[in-house]
Amino acid sequence: MCTWGASGYAEVWLNASNDWIYPHLDMAAERMVELARRYEHPNELEWRALNQAARELMLAQSSDWTFIMKTGTTVPYATKRINQHILQFNKIYDDLRGNKLQATANEAWLTDVESRGDVAIREAEGELTEHVGLTRGEVVRIGGGDELTCR
Repeated sequence: MCTWGASGYAEVWLNASNDWIYPHLDMAAERMVELARRYEHPNELEWRALNQAARELMLAQSSDWTFIMKTGTTVPYATKRINQHILQFNKIYDDLRGNKLQATANEAWLTDVESRGDVAIREAEGELTEHVGLTRGEVVRIGGGDELTCR
């Protein structure tokens, strides 16, 4: 592997200071695939939960957190953010798998998490939409045959 990272490989992102997170990220990624396959035709609430689960996974996977851990700058903050996103992903997964999403408290929790959002993700979504000139609901094919739907 060759990266722009120190020493030309992934040492910055995978080392003794941050290797604990990868089993959690791997499990969450496997669970996201499971959810996507299980909910091929989700209702509106399930769609919202699936989108939020995907956001939580992407935020947990941010290379910023492992970079911060390696450099030793704001490690408690990076650890908190990874844990927060993994825990929120797991709650959504458990609610979907256990058919508990329709419970008033769980739907309210989902609404709260969605409303807090992550400014970086919302800005990136907006910038991508504006930059590419997409309209809401438009489906675009991206690398590997995957699709991106503009929301």
